[in-house]
Amino acid sequence: MQSFFEELKRRNVIRVGAAYLVASWLVVQLVETIFPAFGFGDGAVRIAVLIMGIGAIPVLILAWAFEITPEGVKRENEVDRSQSITGQTGQKLNRAFIILLIASLGFFAVDKFVLAPERVKAELAQARQEGATQALNNSGLDPAASPVKSQSVAVLPFVAMSRGEDDEYFADGLTEEILNALAQLPELLVTARTSAFFFKGKDVPVQEIAETLGVRHIVEGSVRRDQGRLRVTAQLIRASDGFHLWSETFDRNSADSFAVQTDVAEKIALALNVVLDEKKRAQMRDAGVGEPGAYIAYQKGLELASLAHAGDDILPDLAKANIFFEKAFTLAPNFSDAYMWHADYYTHILLESDGEAPLPGITAADIAAAPIAMAKDLDNALRTAPDEGRKANLEFDRALLTGNWRGLLPLADRALAQPGCPTGQWLTFTALFGRAAEGLDDFGRELECDPLVVTARRQQVASAIWMEEPGRAVELAEQGMEFVTSDTRESLVIAHIEALIAAGRLDEAQAIVNNNLRSQLAIARFRIALAAARGDSAAGHARLEESATVVPANSIEAFIARAMLGDREMINRRASEVDARPVGYIFLLEAIYQCYCGAPFDLEATPNFAAKLKEAGLQWPPPSPIKFPLKTW
Repeated sequence: MQSFFEELKRRNVIRVGAAYLVASWLVVQLVETIFPAFGFGDGAVRIAVLIMGIGAIPVLILAWAFEITPEGVKRENEVDRSQSITGQTGQKLNRAFIILLIASLGFFAVDKFVLAPERVKAELAQARQEGATQALNNSGLDPAASPVKSQSVAVLPFVAMSRGEDDEYFADGLTEEILNALAQLPELLVTARTSAFFFKGKDVPVQEIAETLGVRHIVEGSVRRDQGRLRVTAQLIRASDGFHLWSETFDRNSADSFAVQTDVAEKIALALNVVLDEKKRAQMRDAGVGEPGAYIAYQKGLELASLAHAGDDILPDLAKANIFFEKAFTLAPNFSDAYMWHADYYTHILLESDGEAPLPGITAADIAAAPIAMAKDLDNALRTAPDEGRKANLEFDRALLTGNWRGLLPLADRALAQPGCPTGQWLTFTALFGRAAEGLDDFGRELECDPLVVTARRQQVASAIWMEEPGRAVELAEQGMEFVTSDTRESLVIAHIEALIAAGRLDEAQAIVNNNLRSQLAIARFRIALAAARGDSAAGHARLEESATVVPANSIEAFIARAMLGDREMINRRASEVDARPVGYIFLLEAIYQCYCGAPFDLEATPNFAAKLKEAGLQWPPPSPIKFPLKTW
């Protein structure tokens, strides 16, 4: 055996085999890298491996049977051993092996550090696109209404080139005016403000932005204000190749500064082959506010309102925001969105006032006046609504919030049936009224033009849970992770946990609670919920007591926890107290919606809420997508 091995070495069979093995690896890697560009799939790699594997046999046989001599290749048994040059040949094979090895290592380095990141980027982009299509299919929408509609556009925030105090707010306002004007055209899919403004101040290639937003065109621009003059430069870019389809500079007096938005929007529409008649032009003109001071004030208010909703102490920042919203609708009395946001402050006063501890900076007179102020703002928002879709959504919101529930279901159905993108702020509650499937469709339409808005993705997950399709809810949550930012991820993580609990996948939910949540309130809430889902009363109540400082006794989280843990008497007492408050019915609806546990309380404990259900013709109890063993009613 040893002599056979020595003969293999003498005849350079081992060296040939080693060199062939390295060369084969290199060939397979090159095929795997290059061939996909010519339309060949994994089959090409399998064929290459098969060929190189089969080829090894004749190569080794030839190395054994033949020898290279100064006179050429001869059969080994024809060569005089004293004249053999296999040692010299072996040295050449060693050098060839080293060269092949260096080439292989070089290719490995290039592939790992240069080519692989590009492949991963491309695969992620494809997964993102496939995720969007799958989410669209799961939403029940027509898959043909894809996120790559040819007449689709995102208007990125215009850059303020001058450095006046309000120039950036002015540029944002002008951008939104153009966006709103284009949104009046049914032929166009226009990315909504939330997603378009996500890219403000970010240096991201237009191709990547378009891919993320599911559009084929991008509008960029700049604004300069100087001594009563305004210069606006805008360009429409085809994202696939960066080609400028249209570009123009507009010089105006500051007095008619916002009139330029109609000019810009019309030029963009024409460049996208949208036929404009006088009716469409009028709709585009009417969609705007037309008052620069109003939009500057509105942008400042919106900035404060966003900070308020992202923080823990919401009312002080909403109060500051309302100063700007008031200025906005004073300068522009038809500014519907300003009225709607102004109402949010009074809604939160009523929702957060528990009738026991006073709210900081809020008096009893403020609380008493809040329902009237809220209703007035909602009436004004509805009166000035710019289109039928917004009007339908506001009619439902106003009826729900003001407690006028007669005819609430027809209003819900009308709002859910509206085409286009805007969705009512409170339409999520329609899932309690047997409209979860319709809500899933509605939020899907919203995501078509606002793919980065996390609330719609969260509400899609909730709709699937209410439809008692927890597997679908889990899929929607996991797909949605591709579209959320680090700042908004927590909200969808919470929805994912809810979906996993509904699916009975408690260990997976527990792992996410332990490792992926940042909010102490959310961590406490789900630790209690998971104990309740396992039927562990002692652990659930212990968690609730441990979390007393994080989960106040009068909070909605504590209310839901008591229901999950089966504390029927206590929850009924608390529900009765809430029912006596001015908009206690909203608190109770929110508790039902977040609990997913059917009726958290007995209807007899809430006579005011019961009267509203009867007035609206709504059924009781609601569905129970999640069964908590400790809750026996």
